[in-house]
Amino acid sequence: MSWMSGLGWKEGLSAIQLQRVEDLERNLNKQVNNVSQKQMLIDGLNQSMEKLKRKVRHKQRRIKEVLFEFTDIS
Repeated sequence: MSWMSGLGWKEGLSAIQLQRVEDLERNLNKQVNNVSQKQMLIDGLNQSMEKLKRKVRHKQRRIKEVLFEFTDIS
C-alpha cells in the first residue's frame, strides 16, 4: 500500500511472508476497485430513480388537473 511504502515495515520478512503481504495488498486493491465500481452503479441508479420520481410527480399533478377539470365540467 502506498501509505505504508515509506515505513519499511516489510524489512526482515521472509519471502513467504512478503508474498502473502503482496497477495493481501492486491486483494485489497481489487476490493477497493470493486467498491468504487459498485458505488458508481448505485449513484447512476439513484439518479435514474430520482428522474423517475420526478416523472411520476409530474404525471400525478397532471392527473389531478384533469380530474379537477372533469369535476368542474360535470
